[in-house]
Amino acid sequence: MHGGPMFRYVAAGAIVGYQKYLSPHKGYVCAFRLHTQRCSCSEFARKYVLRHGVLKLLFVLPARFAKCKQAAMALKEKLAVEKGGDNIPPVCNALMCDCAPVGGECCTWPF
Repeated sequence: MHGGPMFRYVAAGAIVGYQKYLSPHKGYVCAFRLHTQRCSCSEFARKYVLRHGVLKLLFVLPARFAKCKQAAMALKEKLAVEKGGDNIPPVCNALMCDCAPVGGECCTWPF
């Protein structure tokens, strides 16, 4: 067990707080969730930390963020085809997880 049960619940609680109080106000959504119709990166992290602990999460999260970035690029390409390539917002060049624009705005992540 990595991180102990109490630390897992604290980390999961922090993620739930992010999901409930911060995420709805960002102006963008998780590109991975939008593209694949699977759970968002934060939901993946919450479930993973409860099952495997914080330490193991730190090793798998960069790979998940890389998948999210690929999803953001795929969504950008799809939007470009649908709109004919005009006025396509840039996909953020974030360090980890890019996001899908909502309302034509690109995210600025990390904040």
